[in-house]
Amino acid sequence: MQFWKGVTMELNFDPVTQDLPEGDGKFLPTTRTFTIDSHGSKLLGSVLIASGEPIHPTVIMLSGFPGNETNMDIAHAIRRAGFNVVQFHYRGSWGSDGNYSWQNSLDDTETIINHFRKEEVKELYRCDPNRLILIGHSMGGFISLMKIAEHSSINHACSFAGFNLGLWADFVKGNEEIKLISLERMKDSVELIKGTSAEALLEEMILNHEQWNLVNKVESLSKNNLLLIAAKYDQLAPVELHHSPLVKVLKTAGTKLDDIIISTGHSFSDKRIELTRVIINWLTSIE
Repeated sequence: MQFWKGVTMELNFDPVTQDLPEGDGKFLPTTRTFTIDSHGSKLLGSVLIASGEPIHPTVIMLSGFPGNETNMDIAHAIRRAGFNVVQFHYRGSWGSDGNYSWQNSLDDTETIINHFRKEEVKELYRCDPNRLILIGHSMGGFISLMKIAEHSSINHACSFAGFNLGLWADFVKGNEEIKLISLERMKDSVELIKGTSAEALLEEMILNHEQWNLVNKVESLSKNNLLLIAAKYDQLAPVELHHSPLVKVLKTAGTKLDDIIISTGHSFSDKRIELTRVIINWLTSIE
C-alpha cells in the first residue's frame, strides 16, 4: 500500500479499527504540544507524531465553528496509518489568544502551514515539510479548500460537511428570514469564542461573499487532488447548496476528485467509522 510517492508501507492491520502492531520500542508514536505566534496572538496546538524513524507526510486537521469537535478519533486513525497530524485552535477559541473571526481563522491556518513547512520541523516532529495535506470539517473544510487554492506546493485536501461561506452569504443576504435563522443558530456557538458576535460574523461573511465562494476558486482547485464528503441529512451545510454545486463545477473542470455522500448528519455522529475509512482510504491512495 503506497501512501506517498517514494514511500511505501505495507499495513498488516486496519488503522481504522485496530491498534498498531507491537514494534521494537524505538520511535514510538507520541504527542507534542506547541504554541505559535499568529499576528501577535498565541495559538495553541498539538502534533500527533506517527511511529517510525523516517519523516512523515503530515495532515493539518482543521476544525469547524466553534471548534468543540476536534475529530481526534479520525486524527488517531490517520496517525496509525503512518501520517503525522497537526491540530490547533484558531484565535479567540479554546485557549488561543486574540479575537475570533473568519479571516483570522484563514490567516491562522496560513501561519500553521508556513510553520510546518520549515526545515526545523523535521527534527522536532519527524514531519516532512514538503508533504502536507489539509483536512477540514465544516468551516474547516472551507478553509482547507481556500488554502489549497492559494498554495501550489500543497496538492491534497479533504473537506467533510464542508461549508461554502461565500455561497451561503449570497443566499442569506437577500433573505431576511434565513438571516435571522442563521443568527439564531450561531447564538450558542459564539458563547464559546472571544471578540465577536453572531451579527459580526454574518456581516463579515456577507462582505466577503465573492472571494469566499469556493465555486469562484475552481480554476485553482481543479489542479489538485480533492476528497469532498457530504452528509446526506446535513441541516447546517445542506448537500444541495454546499456540496453539489462545487462538485459539479470541479468535475466539469476535470479535477482529480473523489466525492461521496454518507447517510448521516453534519457531525457524522453515527457514521464515524465509515467517515474515517473513507478518509484513510483516500490518504493511503495518494501517489
